[in-house]
Amino acid sequence: MRLRDRAVVLATCSTVLALATILISHVIEERVYAPAYAGALTGLLLTYMVVKLGGGFVDLATLGSLASVVGSAAYTTVYYLAVGLQWETLGHYTAVEYLAMMVRSGVFLITFITSLVMSIAALLTVSALLAALFIGE
Repeated sequence: MRLRDRAVVLATCSTVLALATILISHVIEERVYAPAYAGALTGLLLTYMVVKLGGGFVDLATLGSLASVVGSAAYTTVYYLAVGLQWETLGHYTAVEYLAMMVRSGVFLITFITSLVMSIAALLTVSALLAALFIGE
């Protein structure tokens, strides 16, 4: 795979993971399981894109790990900014102040790590199983 193809796959899968996690967290009752479902969906897309562009298991694992980190960071940031906007409408804090407060208190880090672990496990499991069918070796 070329570097440009890897960048496109990384950007696409990170965006899909973040958006899917946000959307799924509104649908299911337990919000903590949303990254696992979104990771499984993103694993399907990741495997398709890597196989289509001629990548192998190393590209799959590397891009899957990076997409999980970037997607989980984006999801966690957007989530706390959205909650901060709700607090801003009540006149308590601004959205950036709320985000900074969550970062300083460690809540952001705990949410990020939880989201990262669940999404990376689901994403890499689904993509490895599918890649074993298509790539072989």
